[in-house]
Amino acid sequence: MLDAIERSDLKDKQLQKVGREVRTDHNNENPNRRIDIVVESENNDFGLGIENKKPEPGGGDLRDQLRDYYHHLKNKYGEDRFCLVYLTPGGGDPDKDSIEPDLREKLKKEKKLICISYSRHIREWIEECCGLCESDKFRWFLRDFMDHLNGGQTMAMRNEKEITLAHALARENLETALDINSAFNGDLVSQIIRGFLNKLETFVLRELGQRSDGSEKWCVNNDDLRQHPLRKHKRFSLGKESWGDHHGVILAPASDNACDFAMGVWKNNDPNPIFNEEDRLRKTLSDLSANFANIGVEPSEWNDKWWMWHCCLKAPYQHWNTKEALIKLHNDEETVRDLGSALVKIIRVIEEHVRRTSS
Repeated sequence: MLDAIERSDLKDKQLQKVGREVRTDHNNENPNRRIDIVVESENNDFGLGIENKKPEPGGGDLRDQLRDYYHHLKNKYGEDRFCLVYLTPGGGDPDKDSIEPDLREKLKKEKKLICISYSRHIREWIEECCGLCESDKFRWFLRDFMDHLNGGQTMAMRNEKEITLAHALARENLETALDINSAFNGDLVSQIIRGFLNKLETFVLRELGQRSDGSEKWCVNNDDLRQHPLRKHKRFSLGKESWGDHHGVILAPASDNACDFAMGVWKNNDPNPIFNEEDRLRKTLSDLSANFANIGVEPSEWNDKWWMWHCCLKAPYQHWNTKEALIKLHNDEETVRDLGSALVKIIRVIEEHVRRTSS
């Protein structure tokens, strides 16, 4: 935001404490006015005030309003240790009855008064935040807010984007769309990976079926990979609900951009470990993985406090960002069966091992 208001020089102020409806108690004439937002530095030696003016009737300035805000900020933080941001739909100046024109122009020249708009500064800031935001939920919230600022245009853009993605994912268009996508950091790869993980979850849980013996069912107990398909070390993990995030049979990329996928058994410093006789379990799983000819794996001797055992996938499933892999993930149901069946076999070994070692 400081970049958006052209005050990037304030970044070293460590602005971090945010107050709403802050009283102007450092202004002797009008100590009971309230500034919409005040952001203070860590040691209270700088203050950024923000006054938000609504576009509806009655949203204009009161007499001496900005002048009173100016005196409060100057008296509290010091002559050169404040900035007052005046936010309006169009970025106009405050009224002359709100602050004297000479003082207003002096403060603007010194960049102690910044007049910004929703239509430009806030919209550009929100657009940049959307690009940087890692949370899908919060990104949609920001886009909805931008839609509100744009009077509905963003919603239309979103619908156009969804239509374009659907067209790109059509079987006959996918190869061409992937060629185009390789030139951009777009959403197509993430969309394909999420769709594949949806199908994989359905296949695995259907194969495991209902438990007639009344034992606890398997479920997805970590879904980081579906939320962040292009970030390393994110997991698609299957386990028991009671395991929480401590154990699971997982798929995970070791590198960013959906590269270097591995499959194995996860353990996360559980104070009550469920895997006894781990060496015997590793030997059983390694013997099992030798039969995964359909997907191709290579055993790995590298295990740490996170991996109890794992094997590395080989091409075409080693990297999920190649054209060959993405087409198989999206179009080929055999890929779901191959990877899903391998996960089910690992789960069956885990079940039998836990049953035997705990009895």
